[in-house]
Amino acid sequence: MGKILFIRVSAITYREEDVPKTWPALYALAYPDEGFTIAGKNKRSQPAPTQNRGVLELAARLEDLFQFGELEETQRKALDTGLPPVRTAVAALEAALAERNAQTAFQLTDTIEEALSLLEKTVQEVAPAR
Repeated sequence: MGKILFIRVSAITYREEDVPKTWPALYALAYPDEGFTIAGKNKRSQPAPTQNRGVLELAARLEDLFQFGELEETQRKALDTGLPPVRTAVAALEAALAERNAQTAFQLTDTIEEALSLLEKTVQEVAPAR
């Protein structure tokens, strides 16, 4: 690695607009100001391009919401049950990226998406579409 040029292995969301379509209930919970309902209908414009709203940002926002946010008891229970697998997979992804282990990181992206999909179902059950 050079003194000025740094090599970095990272994970990004290719199409951020797919996040609210894939996990509408989680997106509505994490970003209530975005105008998405639980059913995923967009009432307002998309967030500004400078605001990252990808998969990892969603997971981090849900974690912050769980730790520090005001939630209904049913939402808190849903996150308490479904967030640990997401948390574990994200931490493992970060470790794999730090170790420049692309193969493991690649596999963990599926694990994160599957964990978010399970959490999505749980959140939808406790807060059905309005």
